[in-house]
Amino acid sequence: MPTARERGRLRHLAVVGEGVPVCLDSSQENMVVALALNAHHILGGAWNGWAKPVATADDFADFIARWSINDPHGTWGEARETPDGLRYEDTEGSDPETFPKIAVSEDGRALYDLTGWVWVPIQQ
Repeated sequence: MPTARERGRLRHLAVVGEGVPVCLDSSQENMVVALALNAHHILGGAWNGWAKPVATADDFADFIARWSINDPHGTWGEARETPDGLRYEDTEGSDPETFPKIAVSEDGRALYDLTGWVWVPIQQ
């Protein structure tokens, strides 16, 4: 659980734009906009019952940064854009994940399909 100071930093970092907030399936107190990924949109259908968000690399990196503050003992890592897609590597040395680029946003940024994690849209 974050300290009061960390919660203040989370509120400062959690500037969610006009997208769709989605969280990792977690305990109820973590299912809040302050910890949500600001997805550009959600693809239709579901993956094993979970949402299929699409987001920019910056929005995904911001999401990971806020979660690493919330859960400093987690296995959060880094995401970087590569010719193959958005590559995410955690701190435990697990096999990296690459999310495919599927579109470009209105402002020219690459959009990645983040299907494969346990994403849940949240109500604002």
